[in-house]
Amino acid sequence: MPDRDVDLAICGAGPIGAAFALFLRERGVEADRIALIDARTAEAAAADHRMIAISHGSATLLARLGAWRPGIEPRATAIDAIHVSHRGRFGRTVIDRQDYGVPALGHVIRHGDLTQALAAALARRGVEVLRPLRIAGIDVAGDNLRVTMTSTDGGTRSLVARHAVHAEGGLFDLQQRRAIHRDYEQSAVTAFVTLRDRPADALAATAFERFTDDGPIALLPAAETDARGATRDGYSLVWCGKPDDAAARVALGDEAFLVALHAAFGDRLGPFATVGARRAYPLGLNAVDTPARLRSQTAAEFAIGNAAQTLHPVAGQGLNLGLRDAHDLAALVAQALRDPASDAGALVKRHAAARRIDRAATVNLTDAMPRLFASAFEPLVFGRGLTLALLDVVPPLRGLFARQMMNGRR
Repeated sequence: MPDRDVDLAICGAGPIGAAFALFLRERGVEADRIALIDARTAEAAAADHRMIAISHGSATLLARLGAWRPGIEPRATAIDAIHVSHRGRFGRTVIDRQDYGVPALGHVIRHGDLTQALAAALARRGVEVLRPLRIAGIDVAGDNLRVTMTSTDGGTRSLVARHAVHAEGGLFDLQQRRAIHRDYEQSAVTAFVTLRDRPADALAATAFERFTDDGPIALLPAAETDARGATRDGYSLVWCGKPDDAAARVALGDEAFLVALHAAFGDRLGPFATVGARRAYPLGLNAVDTPARLRSQTAAEFAIGNAAQTLHPVAGQGLNLGLRDAHDLAALVAQALRDPASDAGALVKRHAAARRIDRAATVNLTDAMPRLFASAFEPLVFGRGLTLALLDVVPPLRGLFARQMMNGRR
């Protein structure tokens, strides 16, 4: 049996992989027993301008890891309320942080800023990121796993690990098809937009999830910093629709795009003033049926985050579910590493059981919402309007929904 270089090889050092490494350190796993591998350079990761939503529960986890200090770092915009509605239809609900005694329901942050905060926490905990290296293969090596990597110059290196954890991201259309797969036949257009007029104080920190007959529109309060260091407030836009419509929206001139967005979203925030760079990407559900597989009596492979499940962006749950994946897996792995007689098969079963309810609840919710709201079947149209209305007037129901958005099903 080959000597083992590390206990854990983590494939992907984005927010989920980095957080997993930090959760392992929190649980007492030594830094030199962790190999954190990433295909991107540190500069490329820091320059990622995508906006992501962090729930209250995720912010709490990140604070534990030393990667989140509210009001200090990383730079983020708080969400105090979430307004959910269906354009031109009956029913809406508002979820407000004050009803749940939390400082914010969530935050919106630039992907690169979160990555840098996690990188600083990794450095403080002595975890080195091996980069830029791509995973070329993972094979059984005795009772362990051999991870083969390639560098940008075509060179090859390998290491031997007890377990491998996949934490890579990637877009839906670039991923291999998994056991649970659905193409929504939609694309999302993302951009940063600003308003012509300052929103009313009651709406200043409100996120909007606006369902339309063509697809959902999300507007999340956010801030953007330009090349000169000036910051301006606005919204991170995710506008979902048919792929041809999304491509046409990307191709529009700025003024025409803003007029079209105003017409689709409605007048609640008034006219839009500016729009930044736009991009469109396909939407689908692509998930493994179980997030772990046994490779030998003592070695296993695990999937967390987008490597385990790529979700529709409705409700912004992808990263938050991934952080919970990382948290729960780290606790089980750290415990198993302390037991010399640990059986990888038992670890695989414990992990699948620990993640089953939360994964199923989040996957099913984010899968159902865009499909239900896209249907023109009138009884269903009335039913979803009634559901939104009930959420608004029945606090316990609204609380269940809010807690799912903030903390998942734990």
